[in-house]
Amino acid sequence: MKTIYQAVGENIRAKRLQSGLTLEDLAELSGLHASYIGQIERNSKKASLDTVAVLARGLNVPVRRLFFAEARTRRSTVTEKLEAILRLNDPRERKIILGVLRQLSRALRGST
Repeated sequence: MKTIYQAVGENIRAKRLQSGLTLEDLAELSGLHASYIGQIERNSKKASLDTVAVLARGLNVPVRRLFFAEARTRRSTVTEKLEAILRLNDPRERKIILGVLRQLSRALRGST
């Protein structure tokens, strides 16, 4: 039987990969070391509740999602990947990225 630590580590890894984040990306978002996050994912370190909360914020999910895996997410993987990319940038950079996406979207719609 899995321990709660194994389940949490697996859920962190699954959510990180689903969001298209590397360990380094999640480390930047959470302020934790990438190697420490990897150890939590592999169950070689046990995360405190505070650490799980920090990782949940970095992954932009409710803490409960890291304890209880959801069978199917309502959001698409593409949407989660876009959100993850945006979270890695400051507000000014986000505006630039959004502008580029709008222009690209218009250009793609115009070419059909």
